[in-house]
Amino acid sequence: MMRLREDEMKTLETYRFSSEAADVSSSMLLARLLNDDGQLAKYVAHVRAEMGGGK
Repeated sequence: MMRLREDEMKTLETYRFSSEAADVSSSMLLARLLNDDGQLAKYVAHVRAEMGGGK
């Protein structure tokens, strides 16, 4: 099994990669969003608004 160096892990963390165990409930929520266009659109609009992207 290949192990990443600490600097490689830090670089990947900038892309939200984590070596920690995934939160299953978050993964399940994402899967549901990807299968429901209406909910996904609402979620994206919410994230855009939170980031200051307007409508």
